[in-house]
Amino acid sequence: MTFEARYEFQAAARIDGEELAGAIRTFQPSDTFALAFDNHFVRVPHHAALNPASDSFTIEAWAKLTAADNAGDAWDLIIAKRAPNGYYLGMRRGHGWNFMLRDDQGKRTDTQSDRPIAEIYDRWVFVQAVIDRQNQRQILRVYDPQQTAWHEAAVSPPGNIGASHDLYFGKDVDAGQFPIHGQLGPIRFWRKSRTREDAEADMNARLAGGEPGLVGYWPMHEAVGNQLADTSAAANHGTIVGALWTARTREDEQEK
Repeated sequence: MTFEARYEFQAAARIDGEELAGAIRTFQPSDTFALAFDNHFVRVPHHAALNPASDSFTIEAWAKLTAADNAGDAWDLIIAKRAPNGYYLGMRRGHGWNFMLRDDQGKRTDTQSDRPIAEIYDRWVFVQAVIDRQNQRQILRVYDPQQTAWHEAAVSPPGNIGASHDLYFGKDVDAGQFPIHGQLGPIRFWRKSRTREDAEADMNARLAGGEPGLVGYWPMHEAVGNQLADTSAAANHGTIVGALWTARTREDEQEK
């Protein structure tokens, strides 16, 4: 199969005359709880394993952004590790999801999704950001469970990314801006390139924590307290600053 840089998968779609294997299931975050953000954040201490460097790397997260009349074209950054080199992942309202990389020489590249994904509010989506060094691709994939559709965009990545700053969920604290409006579910970091099929196999499962290549896993299972546990072998726990635990709603569990 040959794909363009931007494309969309739908259940029972046909590509080059072949039907995709099975209908794409309706997915939802894998744990019962989530964190609700309103100009709040989670701080995860810097660790070298959280830097892509010159390796392949994958970030995956469940997010549920809230429609806000006063948001304008604001950014909702669900993940940020930069000042200035590093990366961020989020959505610019009215424009689309964006995966930004800036290497140690200052070169910046952005992978932006198609506009329709930017208009999805008040329900969960699954976001996968990938650095595939073998194929020289910087990939952004967003899955919409209600539409059973994948959106994908890709560009060529920059060079070595060795950011030494802390990692943040929910806001770019180093820049003092871009808080998210909404909730975050499980977040996983992998030191390898992951595919759409990899995500479909386990996006709705709680991981054991010792999976090959897994370097960060915050399943959001605590429900109380101000620590966000990293249950991977790295045990790089986060500190919750202001964000509130909430029961994850189940509207995405129903078959559409």
